Formats: sequence, structure tokens, C-alpha cells
Amino acid sequence: MQKLAHAGARARELLDHEWRIGKWLGDQGRDYVSTMLGHNPDAVPPYTLMTLRGRPLSELSVPVDRETLRMLVAGLLHGLEVLRSCGVVHRRLNLDTLRWDGGSLQITDFTRAEYDGAGDTVSHGEDVYAAGLVIFHLYTGELPEDDPARMDDRLRGQDALLRRLLAGESAGAERALLGERTVFAERPEDRPDARELLDRWSPGGRAASGPARAYRDREREGRRNFHELRARQHAYQERHRGWSPPPRRKPWIVPKPPTGAARGREAPWARVAPLLRPPFVRAAAAVTVAGVLVVLVAVLWSLL
Repeated sequence: MQKLAHAGARARELLDHEWRIGKWLGDQGRDYVSTMLGHNPDAVPPYTLMTLRGRPLSELSVPVDRETLRMLVAGLLHGLEVLRSCGVVHRRLNLDTLRWDGGSLQITDFTRAEYDGAGDTVSHGEDVYAAGLVIFHLYTGELPEDDPARMDDRLRGQDALLRRLLAGESAGAERALLGERTVFAERPEDRPDARELLDRWSPGGRAASGPARAYRDREREGRRNFHELRARQHAYQERHRGWSPPPRRKPWIVPKPPTGAARGREAPWARVAPLLRPPFVRAAAAVTVAGVLVVLVAVLWSLL
């Protein structure tokens, strides 16, 4: 996909910011995130090439079937772990920034992302809470609420599998191992991180999926093709620099001022001094006038 910055300086800043964050994640060789293939800030308008797979989760019918739900939740938690391990907080995880192609989940849109710890309110716990809202919606088909206390209360009425994942409810030895930190805790630091959520969902199963690894190879090839194209474009511009035609010259004929009712109104060009005629034109005009005068004198002389 080609993403353009049409809306002025702010749009360009967001595009540059998304490129830097996405490039950092791509350089770490991470799966489950949109890969930046190339960036051209000098184009008009500036643009970035990136990978987008499938369609947004907002287009899925909910609740989804159990097999699709299993893959979606696993993909989202692995993507959340990618962000955590790279020190990035997405800050906009929702049904529109998460995409699904039927086999692999992809996190997109890093325009609002920040590095973990960049500010007092920037924390991995933000993404954990947002991911919990998405999982709750996909699992139950119900719309979540942006109220931690209310969501924690609604979670208690769900089945054991969802409570185990989002609230850490377990029994016996599992309780001592996994704890009971809830995704919808009031403070971000009281929420579990992506590693703990992965252990709750699939103990010991953190390996990247086969489709995700295959996508990584194709994205590397796309990035290489983009940089080869940019190199050819720069070489062409260097070879043909100076071939552009010279700028157009200003005309030396200036229109006459208006007459009648329009006289007295200042024309938009009235403050511009007229350009002088070229010397050869002035000489030809003088010769013509002199010739006309000689003819007139001769005619008058003959009449007398």
C-alpha cells in the first residue's frame, strides 16, 4: 500500500513518525506488524510504502467461530509481545488498526505510537487494556466500554476461558503460577504484560506461525525492490540534470491603462513599471517616424 501525506505539514510529520517506528520494528525482524518497504519524503506529496494484509477486524461478523477466534487471539497476543519486546506502545489498538487475512493477524497504523517510557502516560499497559477490549468483543460479540471498573465487572459473567485469559482466574497451583492480575485493572502497572497473557492462553506456545514467517520473506523482497527503483530514479535525475528548458522571458509589451469609467481605478498591474523596448525596435520606430515626416513635408511643399 502507498500512504500519502496530502494534508500539509502535520500529515507529513505523522507519516515520517510512522516510518521511523515501523522501520524500527521491521529492522528487528518482527512478525505480526505492518512492514515499511520504503519512504520518499521528497516526493509531492510525500509517501510511504507499507504492507497491509487482509481486511480490518471491524469488517468481521462477531462473535467469530472458535477456530478463527483461537488464531485471532494468538496472533494479537504475539503482536502485543512484539511491541513490548521492541519497547513500542501502539496507543491505537482497535478493530480498524488490526487486520486479518484468514491465517495471520497484522498490527497497522503507527502514527500515534511512542516508545515505552517516552512520557508519564505512555505504558505497555495501554496496549494490554486495548487488546482486552478487542478480545472481549470478538469472543462475546458485545460492545465493550471504556471504563475499567465496569469492564472488570462484566468480565465476571463470562465463561471460564475468557476469565482465565483476561482476569487470570485460576485455581490451585495455576493461581500461584499465573496470578490474578486483570487486563482491566485501573492502573496500567497492575495489568499483566503480553508474556503473561500468552502463558494464560497457550502455555509454552510462543513460536511465530508459519504464515507470519512466509510474509516476512516476501516483505524483505518488496523492500529490496523499492530501494532498487529509488536508486535508478536518482541515477536518471543525475544524468539528465540541466536538460530542463530555460525559463520563459517576461514580455516587454505592457497593456495600456483602461479608459472611460474604468479610469481612476487602480489596475492590479498599475504599480509595475513598464519594461523598455529593445534598442533595435526603438531605432526602427524612429526611422519610420522620420520617413513619414519627410513624406508629409514633401506633399505640403508640392501643394504650395
